[in-house]
Amino acid sequence: KLVKLKPERGEFELILPNQIDNTPPPPVQWFVQDKRPVGYVSLLAGETGSNKSFFAMQEAMCIATKKQFLGSNVPKEQKVLFVDTECGAMSLKRRYYELVRSCGFDTELLQKNFAMISKRGSFTDAYPEIEQYVKERKPDLVYIDNLYTSTDIIDISQNKNLKPILETILQLMEEHNSTLRLVHHFNKPSSNREESFGIPKIAGGSFLGNWCEHITVLCRTNQDNLRLMRVVKSRDSEFSNQVYGLEWCPDGEPRLVMDGVYDNWLHLLKDEQVMKHWLRILDEYVPKEGDKFDGKDWRNWVDNDAQWDVTERTANRHLNEMATIGLIVNKGTKGNMR
Repeated sequence: KLVKLKPERGEFELILPNQIDNTPPPPVQWFVQDKRPVGYVSLLAGETGSNKSFFAMQEAMCIATKKQFLGSNVPKEQKVLFVDTECGAMSLKRRYYELVRSCGFDTELLQKNFAMISKRGSFTDAYPEIEQYVKERKPDLVYIDNLYTSTDIIDISQNKNLKPILETILQLMEEHNSTLRLVHHFNKPSSNREESFGIPKIAGGSFLGNWCEHITVLCRTNQDNLRLMRVVKSRDSEFSNQVYGLEWCPDGEPRLVMDGVYDNWLHLLKDEQVMKHWLRILDEYVPKEGDKFDGKDWRNWVDNDAQWDVTERTANRHLNEMATIGLIVNKGTKGNMR
């Protein structure tokens, strides 16, 4: 039986300056240009309903067929293994079939480069079996959807519980020369939903966000067919912290397409019903852009509104929130809002 021996001095590698001077490190390679690096532990995290599983599978199939993903080039076709430990084989087949139809993937290239394994979420340790498939298939890239149901660890909010599974993932990468892409959940969103669009809301101990080398986050919005995406961490490579809009199900087809950079996005994370109340009241009392009013006017309008019963304190808080997201502007003078 062949085994991989550890260095005699342990796990550290001695690096001398002249070694770097004589042989410069190679540049970062990409599965998807500027979005998915080769050889780095990558995490895709999002809240429930953000279509992160469709995102991961669509990305995986693009990499297998050298097809652009969300407007970014795929330099070359790669062998991909997609591991589902949550939805089960039937749902996985449906997603595959829908994406082949909606994206027009080359089925011959998928047969050559793309494989899936699936089991329903049972919270058992799936990694021994995953490793057997990795040995057999020798993929360049392995997706695990999702981290939570791939392990028998019950409480991953504790860093001490996270450590064994993360060590297993790193060992899997090093021994089989594959890149791993983990799909994972957000914690439940708080009432201040714009705070749920970043690393702190990723479920699990803080060690997970620090340990992962590339992190992409997805978020739902108050528009049914719009998702927000951004890269929040990318080791060894520059990355844009821009927020991108992704359209879900364009023309009724189940896929994601790039809608461009969203400079103004905070209002998209506000509760849809609250937004409706804001817009309804503003439209009634200050219907034209540029119309002025003050805080007292706003509190009176809210107090007299038959459809929305909130306290004066809450009405003031909503006024500040509208200014924060740019729906109104604080002029700082008499008639101080518009």
